[in-house]
Amino acid sequence: AAVGDPTLRVMDASVVHLTLVFIGEVAPGAVPEIVQSMERAAAGLPGFDLVPEVIAPLPDSGRPRLVAAVADCPPPLAELQGRLARRFASPKDRRRSYRPHLTLGRWSAATAPRPAPPMPPFPGGCGFPVREIALVRSRLRPEGATHEVIATVGLLPPHADAPAEPPR
Repeated sequence: AAVGDPTLRVMDASVVHLTLVFIGEVAPGAVPEIVQSMERAAAGLPGFDLVPEVIAPLPDSGRPRLVAAVADCPPPLAELQGRLARRFASPKDRRRSYRPHLTLGRWSAATAPRPAPPMPPFPGGCGFPVREIALVRSRLRPEGATHEVIATVGLLPPHADAPAEPPR
């Protein structure tokens, strides 16, 4: 199984996260405008629980690059990700369907297995409360990525009534 694969770099729990949209390089002066746009995107949306459903190699075809806990996509997450993608994603990324997942480990291009190894069953019975979103600066280093939270934006309490249209 992939879990015992010595070529799989297992992620430290402190860096496991859910990516809503990848923004890429931005000028430091653009951060306040990005945070304001995040606030508008999150306006009126309730928090939710993210529930992983299966452990899977990704992508589904070709050589896998990572092992992930693939999660459900509750309506508030789908709406939030869509709003953020319209604001920040590249045209190429906007055409991709969103697949919520938590990366648990990565293979390098040289060590990625073909075909993907069998995955252990997901233990189930756990969920993660999502009550805010964060703007995060990632830095790739040989020993692994580091992440620095730049700003956070809160969501409404779960099950709060959400407006039909986001503020502009």
